[in-house]
Amino acid sequence: MNVSFVAMLLVAGLGKFLKRQFALFTAIFGIAFYVIVAGFEPSIVRAAVMSSLAILASLLGRQSAGIFTLLFTGAGMLLVSPQLLEDVGF
Repeated sequence: MNVSFVAMLLVAGLGKFLKRQFALFTAIFGIAFYVIVAGFEPSIVRAAVMSSLAILASLLGRQSAGIFTLLFTGAGMLLVSPQLLEDVGF
């Protein structure tokens, strides 16, 4: 939920001064910064990847389906680090 708040605040705040596409693009970097500051916990990384994919879909003019985003994110994270299956936060 915190990742969503960061993204929402960045898009809403920057959207008043910049073009929407640039505000969305900047929100992706803001989410990455939040992950670095908050630590690379699996739940935070998962939420950040899902939020970034939703923002990317918006930038490309596509709709984002939550279940597909969750499955794609989970599969990608497990490919990179299979031991995440043992983590309760994942």
